[in-house]
Amino acid sequence: MKPSIYNQFVDDGDKVIVFNGITEKFFEIKSTHLPVYKDLLSNCHLYGDEVKPFINRMYDEGFVVEDDMDELVRLEKK
Repeated sequence: MKPSIYNQFVDDGDKVIVFNGITEKFFEIKSTHLPVYKDLLSNCHLYGDEVKPFINRMYDEGFVVEDDMDELVRLEKK
């Protein structure tokens, strides 16, 4: 899996709003957690089962996609 190229990060003081432009889903995280979040999505295969529910949610909401996913095709279909 890999992070979606359509993820956007909007600074909001001590928080960051994470938005996916295809699914139009969003959520907030603490600014200090952003590097960990990005690493987790980029390297989710390196983490154990304790993060699996989170990764599954991120997949369901489009924040991570399969490695071979062509997101431009997905966007064109939408």
